[in-house]
Amino acid sequence: MSATLIEQEDLPWYNRKATVLSIVITFLVITYASVIFRLYARLAIVKSLGWDDITVAAAVVAATVGNVYACLCSNYGMGQHIADLPVETFFDWLFHFYVANACFMMSTSFIKISLLLQYLRLYTEGILRKICIALVVIISLWGFTFAFFAWFPCFPVQAYWNWELSDEHCYGFGTRSRTSMVITYQSHSALNMIFDVTVLALSIPMWFRKQRTRKEHMAITGLAVLGALVIVCALWRLAEIIKHEGGWKPVMDFTYYAPPIIILACLEVDFACIAASMPVFWPMVESGFSAIFVTKEIHIVRHHRDDGREIELESRSGRSSQTSQVTLHPKQSATVWENSKPTWENSKDPSTHSVRQFDPIDTYHAPRMGHGAVVNENRNWNNDREIF
Repeated sequence: MSATLIEQEDLPWYNRKATVLSIVITFLVITYASVIFRLYARLAIVKSLGWDDITVAAAVVAATVGNVYACLCSNYGMGQHIADLPVETFFDWLFHFYVANACFMMSTSFIKISLLLQYLRLYTEGILRKICIALVVIISLWGFTFAFFAWFPCFPVQAYWNWELSDEHCYGFGTRSRTSMVITYQSHSALNMIFDVTVLALSIPMWFRKQRTRKEHMAITGLAVLGALVIVCALWRLAEIIKHEGGWKPVMDFTYYAPPIIILACLEVDFACIAASMPVFWPMVESGFSAIFVTKEIHIVRHHRDDGREIELESRSGRSSQTSQVTLHPKQSATVWENSKPTWENSKDPSTHSVRQFDPIDTYHAPRMGHGAVVNENRNWNNDREIF
């Protein structure tokens, strides 16, 4: 067994290269599937592409670049102690971490803005709309500021990953001062978690809106569950940063303490992208499953009685079974639409609709609201229950 594999086995499970690659790649693929479904629904079905779709696509692009560089960090000593790495390998790790960190600053801002723009489609007026607009402005400024700090932490930028250069013109993420670096990472993580909670809280009023279908409730539930996972990842990541002070505590060991923070950052953005996409594509997915798996049958049973005729209409589907019984007295007829939706009609006016007669032997005639008739001419049909 090679020395590299022995070293990997001695590391904690979350510091191993296999763990980092499997988690990051798996959830990135799921994120891509969700966003592609969302964009397909907006472009091909709704035909209404908006700024919320553009920003979620930007978030996925930034997250993809960040995840790729996060995975490449594993080739340059991530998960191992910095004291065991050659200087050149450590500098290479710093460069890949620099790109991954800057992309995370962008993606976490884009996805919050996308959700807020998505809310604006629903909140067309009132205080909630004003709050969303205000948060779009605030988060945009916050995201731009920290993205600038991440992409230009030093002047020249090379001084971030090449510690042979002076850090005289480095600040924030690029400073080699323990206090300044810790404050920068902790302040961004804390504000990020606060914004996550605020954005998720703005979705709560959707639960109390009237005339929501079951598909819409399922989509909103998915948004809430995934939003909660985003907050858990953000809180856990903040706890790790505070615990190790951004890699300085108990000793300076950036490469050893980085893997859990990087994994949680990738998961946070992935869950947020899926949460933003679910309310858009889930109704389409559920409708597709219903069309595949739900079958419907109509059974018509006729019983002869002395005082009239009884017809039983039964509709069954994969999700429900209902029976409706109607007693017909002489001079009444039962007719059914060609699309299998039963209705009652006075046979004196047969030209009103094209119907299929289910009484091949006899035809009875009577006034529309005759004795014993059960009639509901204004019934609204439900697609899942084709029954009178």
